Amino acid sequence: RPININKKSDGITKRISIIGSIQKRKNQLDAIRMLHLIKDRNVILQIFGKPLKQDYMDMLKNYIDLYGLRDRVVFQGVASEKYIYENTDIAIMPSEHEGFGYIFLESTLYGIPIVAYDFKYGAKEFTCDNKNGCLVDMGNYPRMAKVVSDILYDKQKYQDIVEFNKKNFPKAIEVFEIHT
Repeated sequence: RPININKKSDGITKRISIIGSIQKRKNQLDAIRMLHLIKDRNVILQIFGKPLKQDYMDMLKNYIDLYGLRDRVVFQGVASEKYIYENTDIAIMPSEHEGFGYIFLESTLYGIPIVAYDFKYGAKEFTCDNKNGCLVDMGNYPRMAKVVSDILYDKQKYQDIVEFNKKNFPKAIEVFEIHT
């Protein structure tokens, strides 16, 4: 069951979140590359999760420094579902692959648009023809940057996604609960 959240915003900062353990397969590197292409300094990337390997974490930090993004990338560590979704404007999943994309389910439940790579097993099943989020070809972080920007800056498009999720996903949860 979803928890009650109260979206927090300063009205200026736009928060992109990538949620999950920090590891190569989750591909936080492409999230950083994507952010580098979004020139608005009020757009930040929040990376939620625990690093699994220090060498991957070090590489991410090197790219952050290379791109001059220290003030725009925040490693949030492990956080509660409530904190994550109250402080997220758009979720991204640049994963190479996933078993079950809980982030799709949670994001849509909380009315948060999601942009994901079209990885095998799950991405297409959760994304409804760009109505609740958008899929991008694997590895195409420039396209992801464009799609994320379009959603963040087009208030009507953002609202349409939020409304679609509010209308359709509670029904999906009810069906899921009946069958489990």
